[in-house]
Amino acid sequence: MPDGLARGRHYGAADRRGWDGSRLTIYRVTLDGSTLDLRRLAQWLREKDEIRTTAKIAVVPVQPAPGTMGATEVIELVVNIGFSSANLALAIAAWRRSRAQAPVVRIEVGERSVVIDVTDPAEVTRAIESATADE
Repeated sequence: MPDGLARGRHYGAADRRGWDGSRLTIYRVTLDGSTLDLRRLAQWLREKDEIRTTAKIAVVPVQPAPGTMGATEVIELVVNIGFSSANLALAIAAWRRSRAQAPVVRIEVGERSVVIDVTDPAEVTRAIESATADE
């Protein structure tokens, strides 16, 4: 992965190639919860070897659309070949199960997005794979 990723570089939609020319996929994760919940989920993902070793994970600021309220931070996962969306699904399902009141998770990949409001790993996997089918 490029050095910029290690420093928390924010990747835009047009920035879709890694340092070696391989294709990058960018997952943007938001919650219907607090900023603290978002940061806890980011830490949870960083602790999972199968995610940490194949994705760069950063909490990045975002600007909500003018006149709207929205997320002020998102978790951005920049992934390359070798990343498994199934591992992300398992981690999110486990994190949601570990919470007394699990926030709804939204994942955007390109122009597609999915809402995850369940804890069943198979359902979460199907939801994430539907957002990445053509990525």
